[in-house]
Amino acid sequence: LWFEDFKTLASQPLSFEPGQAAAFLGLLGLAAANDSSVRAQIQLYRTSTRDSFFEAVTFFGSSPAAAAITGSLALAGEEEVAYKMANSVLYAGIGFSLLKTVVGRPRPYTGEVKNRPLSFSRDYASFPSGHTATAFAMARVLAEEYPDYKYFYYAGAALVGLSRIYLDVHYASDVVAGAALGLYAGSHVEANSHLFEIRF
Repeated sequence: LWFEDFKTLASQPLSFEPGQAAAFLGLLGLAAANDSSVRAQIQLYRTSTRDSFFEAVTFFGSSPAAAAITGSLALAGEEEVAYKMANSVLYAGIGFSLLKTVVGRPRPYTGEVKNRPLSFSRDYASFPSGHTATAFAMARVLAEEYPDYKYFYYAGAALVGLSRIYLDVHYASDVVAGAALGLYAGSHVEANSHLFEIRF
């Protein structure tokens, strides 16, 4: 049943609202134009204490963290939320993995500016941010299912995105793109997943 439902999700056409697409492209362009300056400013504030804090924060955008959160929801009896979150993370993961490979953008710490498409190296997998995409995919589902806490979820996802810039593994534009991808994945799953619907 899960595979059939995921095939339905994956087969749905990509759809974008013009206003949202324009806002995203504008924000992405603004971020890209300031990638170097944002990176330089943030790196000025690095300390060992902040390093430890953001290394802890960034974990919440990782695959193990997503699996742990999803599993905890399932164990708590929130099977539908867990299912939607797992699909959102998987859907976002497929998207950012393909983009990372095709774009081949170098990480900030490499000091390089030339892309290396299809390099399959972690050093050339900067665009988009996978941790940010994962965090926002989870936040989108949680915000939909538990709207009273939506600002908390989105703030946490934004903090994960900031951690990626702080730790010098992504540029600001990578984070913007990752956030958009995660939000889209979460919205797509919420709109098209029907496994838990009751059919008469």
